[in-house]
Amino acid sequence: MPQFNAGESKVAKAPIHNLTGKAFDYTGLIYMGTDLAVMAEVPFHLNAGEEKQVAFPITMPSVQGTYPVHIGVFSGEQNIALYRAAEDVIIVLTMPPAPCVYCGGTFSTEAELITHMGTKHPGKPYLASIQLLQSSIVQGGYNAALVNVRVYIPDGSYYQFHLYIYNDACASAAYIIGNPAGFYEASMSILGYGVASGQGYFFIPAGTYPVYASCVRVVGYELQWLYRGVDTGLTIRVV
Repeated sequence: MPQFNAGESKVAKAPIHNLTGKAFDYTGLIYMGTDLAVMAEVPFHLNAGEEKQVAFPITMPSVQGTYPVHIGVFSGEQNIALYRAAEDVIIVLTMPPAPCVYCGGTFSTEAELITHMGTKHPGKPYLASIQLLQSSIVQGGYNAALVNVRVYIPDGSYYQFHLYIYNDACASAAYIIGNPAGFYEASMSILGYGVASGQGYFFIPAGTYPVYASCVRVVGYELQWLYRGVDTGLTIRVV
């Protein structure tokens, strides 16, 4: 089965043949998943007896798994056909390495980052990989932009990993107890509003913002900040 990265942009092509003796305007749809979620919708025209390759631009789903693929063809309000593709599609999460949260170094692979951390910053928690699956969010809206992260925790302590995009407003957080020590994966989200101390909830102004990361270790009632306001190299637009 073909395999793609979550959020990856691809173009699917399907041959479609008008078997009638008349020309028609059509609409083609690509569905993915057992719930038949619409991933692409393309209008096209076929003359009598004509066959053509129709291209469907698709952004792959953000959740890993195996997805059946269907192609639907409509003319006006009439459902002409629904076909299932010969193969299902596998979606995987491949996250690019994050920069070093302690010195800002950048790396081509996560393995390079892990080596660097073991040599330069041993025994510290860090953000290993980060993947933003949506380039924009609506101001004040509820269409969250999903962010997948992989973090390293060196011990059995309780850690909070935060993402920020504006004025120290916490956009999302992952709460992890590192027992056992090692790598953990989590999904976080960014919304078009934030919350700040003394200000409460507020709409984030329209614009393009860097995505910042922070980490705090919780020991009893004490918060021990290990890194704060680190630029992840990602940006997101608020529209």
